[in-house]
Amino acid sequence: MKQIFKAILRDERGASIVESLLYITVIASVAWVATTTLGGGVRTGANSLGTGVQTRLNPTWT
Repeated sequence: MKQIFKAILRDERGASIVESLLYITVIASVAWVATTTLGGGVRTGANSLGTGVQTRLNPTWT
């Protein structure tokens, strides 16, 4: 039982699987935050650009 527990916690390279999962979680969190922030910036920029174009052209249908 003790050997099985050790095998679960450590793979053949000696790297802890728990440690690997921690790194994966941190990287995924950073990527998610970056994507969310960047997506919001792009959305805001597109809205601002659309408003600017609409104001300059001043179409009659709006």
